[in-house]
Amino acid sequence: MSLSTTEAIREEFRAAVREHLMSKLKGRSDWDRFEQIEDEAKQRTAQELDDWQRSYDTRLAEARQIILRETHGNLLEPPKPAGVDAVPDRQALDIKADQRIRQDHERRLAMIKQDELDQYEELQDELRGRDQLKGRAVEQFDQARKQPRDRPSRS
Repeated sequence: MSLSTTEAIREEFRAAVREHLMSKLKGRSDWDRFEQIEDEAKQRTAQELDDWQRSYDTRLAEARQIILRETHGNLLEPPKPAGVDAVPDRQALDIKADQRIRQDHERRLAMIKQDELDQYEELQDELRGRDQLKGRAVEQFDQARKQPRDRPSRS
């Protein structure tokens, strides 16, 4: 399956974010959190793909019903003459329903990937905040030590 340009760019961005984040991970807890995010995304993706395989026919039937309700609604139509179908072409209906459920499936997969990226960003923010605090206590101690005192010193 080839990716569209947008999907290819998203995948490259995701790979770059992962690589950059991996270079910033220091301790076992950082790696555990990173692996947890990765495993959760893989599990959710596998679950969605499995659901897609198992419930394709059910989703298709539901999409057909939704399309028919959208098209005809609750309108009471006069009886049609014999031989005239009130239902649209079955093949066209199946194509529309298939397109709709495939778009829904792709949206679900995209949300899983976006959630993964959001979690990577949160981890990166935590690491950035921790790095900003590094050495701060030493700086504050030195600053306090260098300030002139108002009272006499022991020396």
